[in-house]
Amino acid sequence: MNTGASAVDVSSWSLSDGFGVRHTFPVGSSIPAGCAIVVFSGGTPTGLFGLAVVQTASSGQLGLNNGGDDITLRDGSSTVIASYTYGAEGGNNASLTRDPDITGSFVLHSAATNAGGTLFSPGTRNDGSSFAGCQVDPCPLADDGIANFDENTCACELGYFATLETVGPDQVITACTVCPPGRYCPDGIAVLLCAAGAFQAVEGQTACLPCTAGTYNPVEGATSCLACDAGTYNGNVGATACSVLWVLCGRPRGCRPMLVHLGCGLCSLPCRDLQRRVAKHNVNRVRSALRAPLSSWSAARPPTGSAKLAQ
Repeated sequence: MNTGASAVDVSSWSLSDGFGVRHTFPVGSSIPAGCAIVVFSGGTPTGLFGLAVVQTASSGQLGLNNGGDDITLRDGSSTVIASYTYGAEGGNNASLTRDPDITGSFVLHSAATNAGGTLFSPGTRNDGSSFAGCQVDPCPLADDGIANFDENTCACELGYFATLETVGPDQVITACTVCPPGRYCPDGIAVLLCAAGAFQAVEGQTACLPCTAGTYNPVEGATSCLACDAGTYNGNVGATACSVLWVLCGRPRGCRPMLVHLGCGLCSLPCRDLQRRVAKHNVNRVRSALRAPLSSWSAARPPTGSAKLAQ
């Protein structure tokens, strides 16, 4: 238990019994002010333990004898920080604890004030409540001090994405990175590619923008949209492609009305020349249009998927 006003670094300190060193605290071990540290003999400790610091004996055991033993805590220079010797009271199938907490003498846990007859309370007060210095971590699955991290949501700020590392069974946030162009970061965790038909040219954004009418984008992760080629068009936002634009020539010389690719601009040509030039662009669509009855040509539904119909 750290009864001081500031955290104590116990890196390389040791815990011994009458036999020898049973546990060496690893580098980076620190006990917050007003909080406790619990060292288990082995296994995989599971639980909150009052949010105390929890470790497992580096030797694989503590070896505390039921009939009595000496417990000694030394710092990295082997200076004795604290020690305690117990006797046969250690063989009563209950922990020994201070009563009252922190300042009292050692008694059987089951007999301690406010313990309610319980046999142990590792990391907590005798009544099971946390020590004042063992603060609740608002975001236990994130490292402390991460830039651009929002403790209210326990995620990165919007427009940033999280770097995750596996720690035991958990995914822990270790860094927050600004969302790059071509991507969006809507929740402070994920980084997602802009969909085809959309783009994002600016970093740190939570959404992508749709391509405007007359432009398109066929791939994911784009930072800009492409203008439709000459003779093609789309009238919708978020397009992934442009369509060939056809118009209805009213009366080409020597022909009945026919669909003509806008890029040709050839409605005034003789029929044979017009047919030949149009066929170079899309033979199948022209043939289909020429076979279609005029009644099927309308502004509401142009033949062959025309984007625009003008007479």
